Amino acid sequence: MKKKLSADQRRKHQKIEAEFHQNRLRLSDIEKTDSVSLEAYQILQEALVALRKKRKEQGLTLDEVAAASHIDKAYLSRLENGKVINPTFETLYRYAAAILTVHSMRDLVPS
Repeated sequence: MKKKLSADQRRKHQKIEAEFHQNRLRLSDIEKTDSVSLEAYQILQEALVALRKKRKEQGLTLDEVAAASHIDKAYLSRLENGKVINPTFETLYRYAAAILTVHSMRDLVPS
């Protein structure tokens, strides 16, 4: 049984749906973007694997890292599992800073 929405709730849902349709990627948008080089992708994945390992070593949950980094837990999960192929520097920095002390980009790349 579906719960009936109030007029205010319907407007809120319509606004969210409109924003989704406005901001979603279309195939034509993807075709215009440059692809990430394989080397850059591999470096990113190595850094993410190292950060995930460090998070687990410290006994941090995704919930704790999400709260500390102000990044959505589901997004963090996709990031750690290689589903996000081109995260922003800010996202990587916030994720890493929630797990370890970050002084430079070198801190994000495993040695």
